[in-house]
Amino acid sequence: MHIVLFSATVEPTSGWGSVTYHHALSLYQAGIPFSLFVPATARPIATPFDSHIHYVLPDLPLTFNGLLAFWKIVRLLH
Repeated sequence: MHIVLFSATVEPTSGWGSVTYHHALSLYQAGIPFSLFVPATARPIATPFDSHIHYVLPDLPLTFNGLLAFWKIVRLLH
């Protein structure tokens, strides 16, 4: 199983970034395979899981309005 995470940021000092950072760190430390996708404009930071972060998404809103937003993001990855 491979887990895919989407986030607007991975900065551990911001709200969503902190949640994302600590969740990804937990997956990394547990040896669970994952990929974290963030916007191409996100500020790169040094993490133990750098190789799992992909800076490829367009800018994302910090909240999502249901499944419609999720499917728009999935289509961007194809």
